[in-house]
Amino acid sequence: VLKATGDIIFIIKADDYYEIDIFNSIVDCYISRNFPDIIYADMVLMNEVTKQRRTIQPSLNGLVGSMTLNHPACFVSRKLYDEKLFDRNYKICADYDLMVFFKTKNKKFQYLNKTAAYMRMGGASDNFKLSTKEVFHVQLKYYGIVVALFNSGIRKLKRFLKYLIKYFLDDSSIEKLRGFK
Repeated sequence: VLKATGDIIFIIKADDYYEIDIFNSIVDCYISRNFPDIIYADMVLMNEVTKQRRTIQPSLNGLVGSMTLNHPACFVSRKLYDEKLFDRNYKICADYDLMVFFKTKNKKFQYLNKTAAYMRMGGASDNFKLSTKEVFHVQLKYYGIVVALFNSGIRKLKRFLKYLIKYFLDDSSIEKLRGFK
């Protein structure tokens, strides 16, 4: 990030990819919306095993509960990295920490109603124990103990319900519930 020279920085994993025309849309949005600090857009989550896909629509207000802005579909103004870089103490949630920091500093976020990126399921963020711990620490830092404890309880309840559903339903029924087509 420190070596980047452009005005807008975006980061994507090696096995994910961008929509072919997204960069023109990002530049148009950046200029027409008076240079927002962060542009965020939709992302398609792909299950490589079942070949199913679902569009994930971001929620800026949902950041208080979890990472609801899909990092591959976030385009960040270079100048923001002068204020804060990724916290390398986080193995999974450095992007969440960064976005919550910018949100709590009232940076200008702009939603672009367009698919920006395609992301394959799987990876480090599937580590429930570590991601729950890191999300808790981010929420504790920015929102306080009550919010962090509440959201941690909700996250664990969702995990329990997921296991319960898996016990009673087959994989294709679960994929339909999750919104995959």
